[in-house]
Amino acid sequence: MATAFYDSGSSIGGAVAPFLILPIYFQWGWRVAFMIPGLLGFLWLIVWRRMYRRPEEHPLIGDEERRIILAETRELASTRKTRLGELLKLPQTWGTIISKMFTDHASSDDVNQPVDSAIRGAV
Repeated sequence: MATAFYDSGSSIGGAVAPFLILPIYFQWGWRVAFMIPGLLGFLWLIVWRRMYRRPEEHPLIGDEERRIILAETRELASTRKTRLGELLKLPQTWGTIISKMFTDHASSDDVNQPVDSAIRGAV
């Protein structure tokens, strides 16, 4: 579930950004359209750094949940690292590589084409 939220953020951001950034670009230019998301990113970084707590010290995590998280963390730390060659032998790896190759290519070209056309028309 956490991975789904993490992975969906870039997709949602890519879909929403043109509707937020293009009006800024047309009103104030590319520099401001570049600076506002950057400043928002730094603000998010400050908020995140103040809010984030390690599981050992987080006040909202109960003792049982803390024990489970720490046990899983220790278990992952004790396992050996997987080598690239081992990963390339798995069909799941190739499924991910091939599907990302198709979807990332489509999103970078097809989705951005209307945005690129709008920017070229405005310049």
